[in-house]
Amino acid sequence: MQVRDIDIIALFDRRDEQAIAEMQRKYGSYCRTVALNILKNASDVEECLNDVWLKVWNSIPPAAPDDLKNYAGEVTRNTALDMLRKRNTKRSNPAGGTVSLEDVDRGGQQVTDPWTDPLGVGSGSAGATIADGGDPSGARTMGLVADYLRTLKPKKRKIFFARYYYERSVDDIARIMNIPRGTVLSNLNRTREGLRAFLEAEGVEI
Repeated sequence: MQVRDIDIIALFDRRDEQAIAEMQRKYGSYCRTVALNILKNASDVEECLNDVWLKVWNSIPPAAPDDLKNYAGEVTRNTALDMLRKRNTKRSNPAGGTVSLEDVDRGGQQVTDPWTDPLGVGSGSAGATIADGGDPSGARTMGLVADYLRTLKPKKRKIFFARYYYERSVDDIARIMNIPRGTVLSNLNRTREGLRAFLEAEGVEI
């Protein structure tokens, strides 16, 4: 028996992370279809949906939608369209002075351990590692990313590395670190926003 929309909204109001699980169970397939129709790419859809659940979590409350399905569909549609615009902009201007947080260059490293520090952040060696790339602009950006990541607690760095450098799914990270899925999503959201603000303050366009 499916949980009623009013009960899911009540979970959001109580800041109960079970709200995300119930939302995914009830409307995940619908939102996935909406995103796939726009993005035409399964990996992009996964990233889109992660952002959708975060946006819904952050908006309810104060939002109290009368039709939760339509609300979720609208958030998904807007998120997918925004991703599509960014993707097309990147393709049309590949050498431009912009950086996508989801596509930070891994420098060609062959890695399998999701908890390895690919930037050498923990050892303070990021500058030398990044400089090997031969791209001064890219090296500076990656150096700034490393500088910001040094300010994070180890747990948050691990979550960031696992998701964006090693492309582990949110579910995998939650399982391996034994933390709720919502905790992974909220940590990723805060880290992205913090990194975005840090890079913009340094003159790097996001």
